[in-house]
This record gives sequence, structure tokens and C-alpha cells, in this order.
Amino acid sequence: MRSTRIRGAGAQLAREPFQPAVLQIWKSLGLPLHRLGVSGTALADAGAALVNYVLGAAAQHAAGARQAADDADRKQYLEALAGQWARDDADSLVQESASLLPGHDDREQFLAGVDIFLAGVVSRAGGRP
Repeated sequence: MRSTRIRGAGAQLAREPFQPAVLQIWKSLGLPLHRLGVSGTALADAGAALVNYVLGAAAQHAAGARQAADDADRKQYLEALAGQWARDDADSLVQESASLLPGHDDREQFLAGVDIFLAGVVSRAGGRP
């Protein structure tokens, strides 16, 4: 799936969360899904889920950018956050996540999520691309 730059989408979403930015995002994600053979309610469901994933990731990354303005600040912020998680919860899942947090790459993680999402869409369609 090719990414498309949508000019002013963030500002539009802050002012008017349903138009026209959401339609532009929906179309840029829905067309490739349709080309994969997804249609009808499956297209609506997959498209809505993917739009929500993209918007959620964008909101999380924007919040993170407010916490850490540059790479050095980001590294310190993630190390502190990972330390807090590790101290606050001894569960092995949290401990593993905390150990991975400081070194993760947001873009790679986002793209991995898109790949996982698309694999699920293809799987639900009976393995047909």
C-alpha cells in the first residue's frame, strides 16, 4: 500500500473530525483494499479499522512529539517511560515490552502493524489477494 500525503489533514481533523480529511484518508486506504478484492461490508469494516489505526497512530506520535522534541529527548523520554513500566508492573509481558520500548522505531512498528492488518484482511477473504 503506497502512502499518500494529505495536505492539512491534521488541522482539518482538529477542527472538523469527519470531513473532508477523513474522506481523503478513507479513499487513500479504501482504494488499495478494494484492489485487493475486498468489497461490501468487508471493505467498510476493513477500511474503518485501518483508518482508525492510522488516526490512532498519528495521535500517539503527535503526543510523543510534544513530549520529546528531538532524538536525544525522545531517547531519554522512552528510557524513562520504560523504566517506569518495569518498576510499576512485574508481569513478564510488561517487562518484555519495557525492554523493547527504548530501541523501537515508530515507522517500522507502524508499517509492521499495517502488514499484520493486511494479512488479516487477506486471511478473512479466504487467502485471496
